[in-house]
Amino acid sequence: MYDEKKIEDSLRVCREIKTYYKSGVFDNPQNVFDLDTFLHVAETKPEDTKEKETPDAFHERLQEAIDYGNAIRTQKKERPISEETQKVFVPKEEPIQEKIQKSKDAIKEPTRKKNKTEKQKVKKAKEVEIQPEEEEEESFFKILFFRFLELVVCVLIAFGLSAAFNHFIGTHTIVEGASMESTLHDEDSLYVDKIAYRFGKPKRFDIIVFQYDEDNYYIKRIIGLPGETVEIKDGIIYINGNKLNENYGLENMDELNNTYDAVTIGEDEYYVLGDNRNHSTDSRSKDVGLVKKSQIIGKAIYRIYPFDTFGKLK
Repeated sequence: MYDEKKIEDSLRVCREIKTYYKSGVFDNPQNVFDLDTFLHVAETKPEDTKEKETPDAFHERLQEAIDYGNAIRTQKKERPISEETQKVFVPKEEPIQEKIQKSKDAIKEPTRKKNKTEKQKVKKAKEVEIQPEEEEEESFFKILFFRFLELVVCVLIAFGLSAAFNHFIGTHTIVEGASMESTLHDEDSLYVDKIAYRFGKPKRFDIIVFQYDEDNYYIKRIIGLPGETVEIKDGIIYINGNKLNENYGLENMDELNNTYDAVTIGEDEYYVLGDNRNHSTDSRSKDVGLVKKSQIIGKAIYRIYPFDTFGKLK
């Protein structure tokens, strides 16, 4: 498969090149020649010449190969290097201009990176710089505006919830006057349940708040229910002819105003009286009369103030 003679010649040539390389033969640029040509000359040496050549003989043969190579280049008839030799012995060289350009780029690249890094540092430093006073003031006013807006929204929500609660669920009222003594006193603050009668009917002895006219509200106690007949004789209340037992600490009626004609209560109507019977305007008065269910605002359940009397009403 392999030509042993060619291999021996190649090895011999390599040994001789190494020997003469040390002697400085290849230091002269003019001695650069086509390696394939040199090998070609080496291959043409007579086969019977197996003895080691003297340095002078080899140098003469080497010079002959150099001259031959120069002559071929001059005539532009340079023998092409075989593909195998080109792959093994002849590295692909880049044009000298490209090498110079790469060298310049290699020198400039660190400088470019350095300049780019410095620009980035300068940019970051500018970003970290303190904002002008105008921007600070603008930011301050923006924060102040949003804080104020949050406060307004919270207040509106609070008012909305309070209004919804007072309208649908419950409210508070303040007692004015002495018509409900000794149960309630002037300036007592009460909680009134507005949903108590949406799911049920008023009961006897409930303390209710009802609308007397467009601007005034009264607080009284329910005595008579729909369908009943209420009559007062000598300060005693009779329901359908039966005496009403009361036990909430009220005083007796005056003898001059202790008798009233019997009244039959209609549907969804109620007969109300104040606990202080001698100082109360209630169903005994034609100005008030019977109270309709539609007039009732709600049931007074708790006394909120004063705190020493806080609790559920009886």
